[in-house]
Amino acid sequence: MNNEVFFKKTPRMSLIGICHFFGVKRKSYAGSIVERIYDYYCRGAINLHLEYFLYYRKEFSDFESFLEKKFNLFPNEIKDKKSLLLCHKSLTFEADGHITDLLEDEAIKGTFRKYMGAYIDDN
Repeated sequence: MNNEVFFKKTPRMSLIGICHFFGVKRKSYAGSIVERIYDYYCRGAINLHLEYFLYYRKEFSDFESFLEKKFNLFPNEIKDKKSLLLCHKSLTFEADGHITDLLEDEAIKGTFRKYMGAYIDDN
């Protein structure tokens, strides 16, 4: 699952919330960098519980079996990640402006991991 990100999207996970967390202004250069990181990891993420409820509840008996069979998650991963706010984002496209290179910097990477919480994977 190198190209898959699962995280719990809380109300503070918005563009304004991440700019506030990093302490940057939105229209500044640093704000544009933070915005591109946010876009790469969070924008367009799918709420898995809502997707299950709307499209897959007849096919799968419960939310756990949906996560296990559709996304090939192990039972311990499901137990850790299961939430009504669980979101999924596929990172199969190439990031604009080499955002992944920015996250190799330990300071930026550590701050972003703190923002995303314990739900983001190390992949």
